Amino acid sequence: MPGIEVTTVEISKITLPNGVRIVSEPLPHVKSVSFGIWLANGSRHEGSNEHGYAHFLEHMCFKGTQTRSVADIANEIDDLGGNVNAFTGKEQTCFHAKVLDEYLPRLIDLLSDMVLNPKLDRADAANERKVILDEIDMYEDTPEEVASEKLFKCVYAKSDLEHAVLGTKTEVQNTTADALIKYHKKRFLGGNIVVALAGAYTQDAIKQISDIFSEVPAGVNKVGKPPNFHSGIRIKSKPSEQNHVAVGNPSVSLLDNERFAFQLLANILGGGMSSRLFQKLREDLGLCYSVYSYIAAHTDSGFIGSSIALSPESEAKALQVYRDEIIRLLDSGVTELELARAKAQCKSTLVMGLEATNNRMQRLAGSELVYGKAIPVEETIASCMAVTRSDVLNAIRKAYGEDELAIAAVGAIHKEEWYQRRLEII
Repeated sequence: MPGIEVTTVEISKITLPNGVRIVSEPLPHVKSVSFGIWLANGSRHEGSNEHGYAHFLEHMCFKGTQTRSVADIANEIDDLGGNVNAFTGKEQTCFHAKVLDEYLPRLIDLLSDMVLNPKLDRADAANERKVILDEIDMYEDTPEEVASEKLFKCVYAKSDLEHAVLGTKTEVQNTTADALIKYHKKRFLGGNIVVALAGAYTQDAIKQISDIFSEVPAGVNKVGKPPNFHSGIRIKSKPSEQNHVAVGNPSVSLLDNERFAFQLLANILGGGMSSRLFQKLREDLGLCYSVYSYIAAHTDSGFIGSSIALSPESEAKALQVYRDEIIRLLDSGVTELELARAKAQCKSTLVMGLEATNNRMQRLAGSELVYGKAIPVEETIASCMAVTRSDVLNAIRKAYGEDELAIAAVGAIHKEEWYQRRLEII
């Protein structure tokens, strides 16, 4: 495969005495800059009476600070002419923005104030509670999201990864501003925070960030025991034009070197238009519109999943075809052509992602949070390119060669035993 030369730039890292890490990558040829405040804090770090807190707190950071009203924040964001957003996951929360370099000092001041000094007013919490309840309703109205959430609950049953990021409606209704204040003090600690910067900036920006975040209390989150993969079936009858079926099998964590083989396997199975499932289920047989495979990986666990949206009339045939494709993988692995194609897609995605400052910023922060250092793109590409057919076959056997299978189905569904019979391999 022809090589691609990746321009290497100097990545800097500063660790403040309180544990806050500042990672930055200068890109002098651009006029924009991406800035992110990342926390090693997500739904898995919540206590038994705190489910949904991390996500609720993310929302509340936009509702005003000790010196800025919610209107002030909205106006300042628009004044900067950029994009400001946030998200919460199982293991991370991120507040991020992209602006022209001339606005960076104002952005650093604004976003840092929002994250470190949220007002957390009771009236604001009451209003935002209604917004989050509507957000839960929106996801409940999306069968694909419901199937995905049920698959997570099955795979990670009885672990800290089981719980929904948004929390349940009851949990959200019971969340108070006072509880969020305590949660903010407990979780927004120096050792949990990574501040990332990529694009056009000066050392003045690094000093500004250092001065602000040096005031954060020291401390770090603790994570529970690594979860075991749980087999099982979760179903939900729901009025829908289509049935949504999600299937999960064991994979590896973000720290496992086998992750590259699993990622390529997911790509070959259902990652693109040339993938086996897309070609067979959609192109050849017309049994579904949407089908894809993916890796859900965390710092200590992971699974490989596939999602299929299809009519109830096509379900039995489609699941049989899916099962046949898995058996074919177990019998003969993947071809050299499939592997080369998956590697090309992996390489292109990584290299083309370097063209956007926000991608570089997210890569910097993600690497620091997971690995404690920046992973050069060249190293990731080399690891991907080094995967062999034998490596992928080992991944196939780990995923599908044992009697471990999680299934979630939503829509005009059948009984649990019906899905078990059609998807069991062993």
